Amino acid sequence: MVSIITCTIRQEQMESVFKQFEHQTWLEKELIVILNKDEMNIDLWKKKAALDNRVTIFQLPEYYSLGECLNFGITKASYDYIAKFDDDDYYSPYYLAEAMNAFKQTNAMIVGKASIYVYIYHDKALTTFHDGKENEYVRFVSGGTLTFKKCVANKIKFSSQKAGSDMQFQYDCRKERFKIYSTSKNNYILIRKNEEEHTWKIENAKFLKKKNIQYTDDYESIVTSRYK
Repeated sequence: MVSIITCTIRQEQMESVFKQFEHQTWLEKELIVILNKDEMNIDLWKKKAALDNRVTIFQLPEYYSLGECLNFGITKASYDYIAKFDDDDYYSPYYLAEAMNAFKQTNAMIVGKASIYVYIYHDKALTTFHDGKENEYVRFVSGGTLTFKKCVANKIKFSSQKAGSDMQFQYDCRKERFKIYSTSKNNYILIRKNEEEHTWKIENAKFLKKKNIQYTDDYESIVTSRYK
C-alpha cells in the first residue's frame, strides 16, 4: 500500500536505507531507491536488493535534481501512497503505521511532521524544532517526513530547483486546496552530521542554543513510540 522512495548520493548509507525500510511494522510496502551520483556502484545495491523482491534500484545522472529523482520514483511506484524517506535520518519501526493511521482519521492528502526531533550527531545532542505543531492541520511539514496520496502527483510535481523542492511541492499542494496534516513529533529524527551535506542550510549551533536539549547516545529509544 505504501511506496517508499529514497534518493541518495551516498554509497555509505546503503545499509541504513535498507534497515529503515525493513524494520517498518507496516507490512504492505515497497522500496524504490534512486542513486543520484554517477560514481555510485549500482551493482552493490542491486546485489543487496536481490534478497528482497520488494526493493528496486535505479540510477539517474547526478545532474538530476532531487525533485526530478522523486518524480521519476513516483512513476515507478506500485502503491497508492508515497512516502519520502531521506537516507540519513531515523524512521522508527512505527513511523509508517502512524502516518497511515492519520490518513484514516483525517481527510488530509499529505501527512508528515511539522514538529520534529533533531539530533546533532557529533555533539550527541537531541532537541526539538517547531514545537507545538502536533496532531493538527498545518501549512508545511518537514521535508523528510512527506507521505502523500499518489493521486496528488497527478496534479503536482516536485520542482527541479536545487534546494527546497519539498517546500515548493507543499506550497503548490496548498494552492490546490490539498490538506496537510502533522502527526506527533515521535518516530522520526532529523540527524545532522556534516552541515555541508544538508540542503537545509541552518547551522547546528542554532539547534544547540535551544533549552530542551538531551545529551545521549540512545536517541532511538527516546523518540520511538509504539503504534499499532
